Amino acid sequence: GYAVRTPKLSDWSLDAAIRTAQQACDEYRPDVIVGSSRGAAVAMAMQRDTPLVLLAPAWRLCGVSPTISAFEAVVIHSPADRWVPIRDSTKLCLLNPFLRLVKAG
Repeated sequence: GYAVRTPKLSDWSLDAAIRTAQQACDEYRPDVIVGSSRGAAVAMAMQRDTPLVLLAPAWRLCGVSPTISAFEAVVIHSPADRWVPIRDSTKLCLLNPFLRLVKAG
């Protein structure tokens, strides 16, 4: 019973990916934004007050600010992740005290 929107984000330009995601968010006004790895970094960079579910956010690898404007957000990350180190999510949660880190795996 849920409508899911998955905008096609640019693979080459982070700025273009953020613009596309922002346009989709502005148009569809989602109840929650879910992003994984680079997609989570894109979600973090958007201007919105929509709750976030961030799966192994690659914010550091993508050069995205660790400051999150949403106050409803959760980070889910596996300690065994070989691409995005869990220490990045731990640091993200320390910098944004309202974030909760859920270790998955």
